[in-house]
Amino acid sequence: MNKSDAIKCWKKRGVICDYEAIYDIYRETIHCDYCKEKFKSSKSKCLDHDHEDGSVRGILCKGCNTLDVLNQAEKRTAFSHSKSGMRHIGYFKPYNSWRVRKYIKDKEYSRYFKTLEEAIKYRESFIK
Repeated sequence: MNKSDAIKCWKKRGVICDYEAIYDIYRETIHCDYCKEKFKSSKSKCLDHDHEDGSVRGILCKGCNTLDVLNQAEKRTAFSHSKSGMRHIGYFKPYNSWRVRKYIKDKEYSRYFKTLEEAIKYRESFIK
């Protein structure tokens, strides 16, 4: 999918983000953010987003996106005593910045970044 078609599609579906930055990351991503499987083609990747606030949660394979794994994982970890918790990245309009949310022992913690790249780097430091 070319850039203008992708952005048009995301806007139509209610995604709210820095479309230019997300498109570059979307294009360069080669593995599912959830299951870590390599994408078989560009048609097998999906931009997952929160349907309530439009924020981007990750880039998933069609299987993980269909199962709505990031939404389900976020709901589970928000109410579990998980030490790792879900790391969610979304654009937070009131602060004009990128927010990384994580859940630890039923509490939500947020950290804000000027660029999406900084937010992803911070999130990845917990995932490894």
